[in-house]
Amino acid sequence: MRRMITALGICLALFLSGCHVMEEDEVKKRLDYTISSYDRLPRELQEVIDRKKEQPFQITYSNRDSCFIVIGYGGQQMGKYGIQVRELYALRDGYHVRTELIGTGKGTKEGKDGIVYTPFIIIKTRRLYGKYSDQLHAISS
Repeated sequence: MRRMITALGICLALFLSGCHVMEEDEVKKRLDYTISSYDRLPRELQEVIDRKKEQPFQITYSNRDSCFIVIGYGGQQMGKYGIQVRELYALRDGYHVRTELIGTGKGTKEGKDGIVYTPFIIIKTRRLYGKYSDQLHAISS
């Protein structure tokens, strides 16, 4: 009987500590950010963007103090796009960002002028250390 009570106590302690960790993960750490321009990026990040921009992509690049989150929408048939950041926060598993591609309705079709537009957004935020991962979880619409 005593072993059964001890085992039950251990199981209860493990269960309660597990719930505490899950609860901590649910707290979103909202991040301040700025939108950066392509020409202000490190050269190696520019090269990665140039290689990937024809297809949809999501990348992060970190230096000592900053993290750059780049979301690309691939080749688009119409010009004049805007990209809006709807949400940016961090959880233990990394950065979470939700963006939206917004067409202005202006521009020309690809067949008319032969141009394929490759819209992308560069989000600059502070680099997170410690319990946070550099992993990116992006939702693009």
